[in-house]
Parts: sequence; structure tokens; C-alpha cells
Amino acid sequence: MSHNPSYEELAHQLRHFEREHAERLRVEAGLENELRKFRTLYDLATAMTADCRLEQNLQLAVDRCRELLCTDTANIMRLDQESGDLVMQTCSGIRDPGFGRLRVPAGKGLGGLVTRSGRGTIVQNYANEDQFEPLQDEILAAEGLVSGMAAPIQMGSKVLGVFYAFNRSLSYFAQPDLDTLSLIGNLVALEISRKEARGQLRRAGEELEGRVAARTAALMAVNQRLEAEISERTAALEAAQTQLHRSETLAALGHMAAGLAQEMGNPITTILGHARLLESKLAGEDQLRISLEAIERETLRCQATMKSLLDFAKRTLPE
Repeated sequence: MSHNPSYEELAHQLRHFEREHAERLRVEAGLENELRKFRTLYDLATAMTADCRLEQNLQLAVDRCRELLCTDTANIMRLDQESGDLVMQTCSGIRDPGFGRLRVPAGKGLGGLVTRSGRGTIVQNYANEDQFEPLQDEILAAEGLVSGMAAPIQMGSKVLGVFYAFNRSLSYFAQPDLDTLSLIGNLVALEISRKEARGQLRRAGEELEGRVAARTAALMAVNQRLEAEISERTAALEAAQTQLHRSETLAALGHMAAGLAQEMGNPITTILGHARLLESKLAGEDQLRISLEAIERETLRCQATMKSLLDFAKRTLPE
């Protein structure tokens, strides 16, 4: 005989089904939310691989962070590696323009806590936090930030900055929210490192090009000096060759002049001697005397010419 459930049993089963249905809806909503997060993170990662400027990709990251975590604000502060200060890089949802020029001293506030520990932190009420000393800054006060999170932007053990996400009202953030912020921070760290590596590679290339250009200029200068030296030495060699050729020519002329003077000197001397002898014996012969005087005079001219040739030969012939 079948048992008919009572009203209380039916009511109990209905409440059980309602709880199961509510739990299923909650799980489905959670899965849908996780899927939405995954799609947003995937789209963000894909978009950040595009060849855009670093500022554009960081702005995209803070905008997507607000959308994903449903926060009023999101901002990125870069760590100055020399001073240790945190310097505002990019922000979204900010009211006061002065917030974009904010600089947090080294080790101070929430950012100082995150950079020291290398771990993300959830803040329920910024003004009443006991994990760190809140910054007394008019710009921060004007923004009215209350609840939020901060996660390190780091590659390995090197902290590059801090990623913040805050609401202006009291809100509850859980560990999954902080994990999501940290994941976005890791994407930002990859992008910063990628851009820095590309910048270092570009600077190294420019430095190499500069060194090559300087080396090329130095080699060209050396080449020009060598060409000038070769030209100078070539000119000196040509001048020496010209001088040698002239000396050889003069030497040849000297030899010829010496030979000519030697060959003609003796006959001329003989002619002059005989002319003077005849002149002394023909005292009464005026016409013959005149002829002999002409012979003597021209013979003396020939002797003078021979003497000049001999002097020239002495100057040109090698010693």
C-alpha cells in the first residue's frame, strides 16, 4: 500500500529542491563570473601583445581591472629603483587630476607594505588600517578611497611597481579578487619587462651603430692620413727623380763640354802660338799684321769659350 507524503514532507522536499536550485544557480553564476574573468584576462593579454606604446597597454590594464573587479578606481604606480619612491604611472576612475602626479615616499603607506613584502594586501577601511600607516595626503583624502586591494607588479623577486584597485565605499574583497588583481599585475610586469628589454635592445643597437660609425670615421681619418702621406712621399720621390734626371743630364753635358774643351784646346793654343810668331816676324807687313791680330783675337775668344766649358764641366761632373 503506497504512502502518501504529508504536507510537512512535501514542504521539506520543496525547500530542499529550492536550496539545491539556489546552490546550482550560485555555482553557475560563479562559473559564469570565472568565465567572464577568463575571457577578459585573455582579451587583455592578447591586446597587450599588440605593438602599442607602454602607456597605452597600461591604460588598457587599469580600465579592464575596473571592469573585471567592479571597482571605482584602479591605478598603477611604478617603483623608482634609485629612490625607492612609488610614482603614479596610470590611473582610471580618478576625479582629481592631481592624483596622476602622486608620489609615495619609499616604504610609506600601503604601497610601501606591498613592495617590502612582495605580497598583495586587502584593505577593508584605508583610514583605520593597522597593517601600515595611512598616508596623510590631501589628494588621497579628496578621492575618498575606502576599501580596496594592492598587488605587487614584479618579475621574479624584482618589484617593478604596485597595482591598486579601490572603491569609495565600504566593500568586501576576498582572496579570489586579490588573485585576479595579482594576475593582472603579472601581465603588466611582463609588458613592462618586454618594453624595457626592447628599449635596451634598441639602445644597444644604437650604441653599436655609434661605435661602428666612430670606428669607420677613425679608419677613414687614418686612411686619409695615409693617402696624404703617400701623396707627399710620391711627390718627394718624383721631385728626387726629376732632380736626378737633371743631374744626370748636366753630368752628360759636363762630360761633353770637358771632352770638347780638351779636343779643341790644344789646336787653338797651337794656332794662337803660330799667329803670335808670325806677327813678330812680319813687322813691316801691315795687312798681314791686321789679319794675324784678328786671328789672335778670335783665338783668344775661342780660348775663353773653352775655359767657360771647362768651368761648367767642373760644376756638373760628380766628384
